[in-house]
Amino acid sequence: MADIASKRNLVLAGHGNAGKTTLAEALLFKAKVTSRWGKVEDGTSNLDITDVEKERKSSVHAALGFLQHNGADITIIDTPGYPDFIGEVCSCMPVADTVGIVISAADGIGVNTRKCWEMAEELSLPRVIIVTKIDSEHATFQSTLDLIRGSFGDRCIPVNVPIGEGPGFEGVASVRSPDSAPDAVKDAVETFHMELIEAAVEADDEIMEKYLEAGEVSPEELKQVFHKAIASGQLTPVFFVGLSKDKGYDELLDAVAEYFPSPADAGVRVKATKDEEEVELAVDGPFSAQVFRMQTATVGKQAYLRVWSGSVDSAASVLNVRVGKNQKLGDIQRVVVGKETTSIPNASAGDIIMLPKVDDMTFGDTVTAGEKFAYQPLNYPEPMVALAIRPKTRDDETKMGEALQKICDEDPTFIAKYQSATKELVARGISELHLQLMLNSLKDRYKVEVETDTPKIPYRETVTAAADAHHRHKKQTGGAGQFGEIYIKIEPMERDAGFEFSNEIVGGVIPGPLIPAVEKGIREKLDDGVIAGYPVVDFRIRLYDGKHHPVDSKEVAFKVAGREAFKKAVKAAKPKLLEPIVNLTVEIQTEMMGDITGDLNGRRGRVSGMDAHGDRQVIKATIPLAEEQNYSASMRSMTGGEGTYTIEFSHYDIVPEHIAQGIVAK
Repeated sequence: MADIASKRNLVLAGHGNAGKTTLAEALLFKAKVTSRWGKVEDGTSNLDITDVEKERKSSVHAALGFLQHNGADITIIDTPGYPDFIGEVCSCMPVADTVGIVISAADGIGVNTRKCWEMAEELSLPRVIIVTKIDSEHATFQSTLDLIRGSFGDRCIPVNVPIGEGPGFEGVASVRSPDSAPDAVKDAVETFHMELIEAAVEADDEIMEKYLEAGEVSPEELKQVFHKAIASGQLTPVFFVGLSKDKGYDELLDAVAEYFPSPADAGVRVKATKDEEEVELAVDGPFSAQVFRMQTATVGKQAYLRVWSGSVDSAASVLNVRVGKNQKLGDIQRVVVGKETTSIPNASAGDIIMLPKVDDMTFGDTVTAGEKFAYQPLNYPEPMVALAIRPKTRDDETKMGEALQKICDEDPTFIAKYQSATKELVARGISELHLQLMLNSLKDRYKVEVETDTPKIPYRETVTAAADAHHRHKKQTGGAGQFGEIYIKIEPMERDAGFEFSNEIVGGVIPGPLIPAVEKGIREKLDDGVIAGYPVVDFRIRLYDGKHHPVDSKEVAFKVAGREAFKKAVKAAKPKLLEPIVNLTVEIQTEMMGDITGDLNGRRGRVSGMDAHGDRQVIKATIPLAEEQNYSASMRSMTGGEGTYTIEFSHYDIVPEHIAQGIVAK
């Protein structure tokens, strides 16, 4: 069992096409984990292994690899770069000890790069920046560094400098060893050497004082303080590698092993609660771990966990706190690369492991040696894009439920739920692409085909005025007849008040046992609606008069009378349609403000606030759900994929008359 200080957990994150997977492949190949340097572009990647990834030539799922180098046990987690698959990043980033923000010198900083940086910042995770494609045509060191510092600050300092750039890239010179730098980059190396020392010594008061007095620090002190500065966030080192040329990888691998933060530096970062109170945990305390990833295999569900404290061996039983059940481990596996795993006898704090055959586990579950505390759940973005789905054939119908559940179990940003308000099964995803790939997976993996449609809007009906209504139900069929007569008043109530029935009968004009039948008749009509077939809400019915017949009055007669009187009352009480309104938060580049606000106005949106976040703007607005349904595609078109947004339900409001007429007509 490796010492905790020698462990490294590095997640690679950033925008698509930045070269994260190629970078991970290079490090695994250099460490002799793989016998070939897998390439994404020719379908030989050891990490992008699914058919859809090979077809798209980009990552859809996170992939793990484990290597050993210079005495360090290093787990690398390669995450997808496109915002469509941000859920994979949300799962994996919290379990890392260092986030490697990967930036392409050829393509610059994409929207997902900024998103990943902000996510790491919110999690208080140490960051390093790894610049790829410095050997690409037109790529330059200075313009790339200026872009990085303009976006992420002056604490981003190169720890190596490229020797040559573009097709002339020949390797890297270490900023930590200025004496060995070639003449061509010596001035730059010396400049950054001073910047590096001045930023690093701030992490240690004693060494900083020594530096201020003597003007220098020893190599051993620099290594110590450098490690500390990265772990504390005082310093964000910037590395350069060439993707097409085998340069810069050895230096990066040495740096990961030598001074990247270990689990011992952060301790137990995630918060845990016991009996609704926050508890403190130590890495050397009792065993605890959290599930951050799930996969469905032919042998059952597989759970990926980060061990946060203590140790456990394969013969032990552990408690799944959420379900309150113990499970014997039997097998603990470490991912070697991609789907290749190896069994290990035990695991301890800092390890990332996989447990096969874990039917009761799911995302965010806390697993302990018996203690009943729980780590806070993992945070995922709300899936915005929705499609109504229905099975294509009867055979698909019998298999669809189980297959959908398996896919939902693997991806918390894919949700499929039956909507009782519209009587539809609605699937939601992060984007049109994400949703389509999930439905393609349903077909390819489980042989279930579905038809899709735009989901119905869960409109409601209500009344805006008081009105009286009367109905007499009289039916004679030769034998015993039916008779029931009632007088009711309908009144609007405040929004979200629902339905209230008030019995105001006096003098026994309607016998008490028959009055519930009136309310039952009304309730049976509520969900069917009166003007357009949508549920009727937010009103009160007062039953104040009526008549009965001693022989022919029965429950069925007063039920019919209640239903018909209710329909008349709604039509007389100035009925209106209600539509769901959502809170919309949009984040875009500042120059896109005009297009976005103009589009929102055209969608009946109301802007409620704006905030600046660096070079980006955050717009808050309310918008009818009916106008939001195609917003994802529209925003992607307007912003070139650079904009993001979230929605949450706000309230119901009256549909404008000219729009309501069209809905009623349908």
